[in-house]
Amino acid sequence: MKTVTSAICSLMLIFASFNAFSSYSTLAGFDHLSEAILHTYSAFRSSNGKTVAKYAEVARIHASATKNDHHRKVDLNFLNEGIRCLNLAVKEGENGNIDAAKQAVDDALLYLIQSVNTPAVFRRMSDGG
Repeated sequence: MKTVTSAICSLMLIFASFNAFSSYSTLAGFDHLSEAILHTYSAFRSSNGKTVAKYAEVARIHASATKNDHHRKVDLNFLNEGIRCLNLAVKEGENGNIDAAKQAVDDALLYLIQSVNTPAVFRRMSDGG
């Protein structure tokens, strides 16, 4: 539970900073990594395996697209681990193993958050924004 609590706190800090400085962002809305984190969190909050798998799959698609997203610098090792965990969550969720699926999305959430080196809004501000 401590892991989930720390992940939620980190997630809140990331999105609070994004919202506070959104007018300085180079993005019109959330980028792929932000979407991946939101869908991963939704997967964790889900109550059955099929729903966990559905959200984890959408999160995996966004996390994979982050590799081509040039608006945010990420640590690819953490990002790849997050994607691996999301793949496991999809597999376990589809097989009905809710505990294993939720553990995988919990791990994925931590890896995705850790993959953020510099949030896009702070990079933009330091570039004179």
